[in-house]
Amino acid sequence: MGIGQVHGILTRRAYMGEHEFNKRTKTKQLKPVSETVPVPVPPWQFWVGREY
Repeated sequence: MGIGQVHGILTRRAYMGEHEFNKRTKTKQLKPVSETVPVPVPPWQFWVGREY
């Protein structure tokens, strides 16, 4: 994994605790910010050690 890939992961909104839901239309165009829904993402420690 290169430096660019690590940077991409670490700067994602979900990695920082927030995901933007409803961000694109069906034709993949970005929607206005007023139409997106921020959804909190649990911390990484929540998922570590969990069995599925």
